[in-house]
Amino acid sequence: MYDKAIEELVNRLSQDASYKFGDLVMSYPEGLRALVMAVVQSCITANLGTMPKEERELFEAAKSRMVVMTIPAELDPRKHGGQKHEN
Repeated sequence: MYDKAIEELVNRLSQDASYKFGDLVMSYPEGLRALVMAVVQSCITANLGTMPKEERELFEAAKSRMVVMTIPAELDPRKHGGQKHEN
């Protein structure tokens, strides 16, 4: 039961963060999106260096078990009456 609750939390968190990140990237003009992604990745790398060891270990463990899929913006279910993203 505990593992199921954690899995559900991680799934919700990952969907929420994925939508927010995708929306952030898509808010920039097409020619700048790769640069935005590079900035975000650099920020993540910089922040990892200042995290306590336990948090870095949690980050690495979560990342090793995570699968993220992307879809084209025109297939975003939020635009077609599907699941809504909550801020």
